[in-house]
Order: sequence, then C-alpha cells, then structure tokens
Amino acid sequence: MSHDQAQRQWERARQRLLARDFSAALPLYAALVRQHPAVAAIWLEYGNAASGARQPEVAGRAWNRAMELDARNPELIGLIGHHYQAVRKPGLARACFARAAALLHDRENMACCKHDDLHAKAYLLT
Repeated sequence: MSHDQAQRQWERARQRLLARDFSAALPLYAALVRQHPAVAAIWLEYGNAASGARQPEVAGRAWNRAMELDARNPELIGLIGHHYQAVRKPGLARACFARAAALLHDRENMACCKHDDLHAKAYLLT
C-alpha cells in the first residue's frame, strides 16, 4: 500500500470516527493497525473507535499499545487518561494523569538543566 493510499484509508477511518459511526470505523482502524503497527496515533484512534463501539477490552488494549509506542509523550498519555475518565475508569485515568505529569516534570527539569548548563559554559568562556 502506498503512502497516499494509507493516508486516504486513515482519513476514511477518521471521518467515520468523527461522525460517531463507530461500527464502520472499527474495522478500518483494525486494518490500519495491522498495516502500520508502530504508529501510536492510529492505536489511540482505534481505541477511541472501540470505546465508542462499546468494546472496552479492545479499547484498553489499543490505548495501552499507543502508550507503549510513545511512552515519553505526556500529551498522548494525558489524552488517554481523559478517555479512561470518560468511560468511568478513574483508577486508570489517575494513573495516566500521574504518568503524564511526571513526564512533563522531567521535561521541565531537562530544559532547566540545559539552560543552566548553557549559562555555566558561557560563564567559563568569559
């Protein structure tokens, strides 16, 4: 399948998802994750379609796979937390929110350390 064909297939799946036609979106996403198993965004949307189709086990597996593939992405993990909150799984939602917050904290500390390191190097050069 060419890149353009894959993009069109993903767009069709998204259109079905956004139209809340979950039963039509689900098989499209199932095919997409088989063809592109390393794309976290596809797994996220597959989980959303499964959740809308009232298939919570499939949704949970898809969301977990998305987090495995993009484990350092606090935005993705926080978004999945909101999806768990919407399906009334507060424990899973809290776990996602805590993980996302920790990643954001780590990111801020890394940026701060890089900033401090640059200042230290600049000081040494003067």
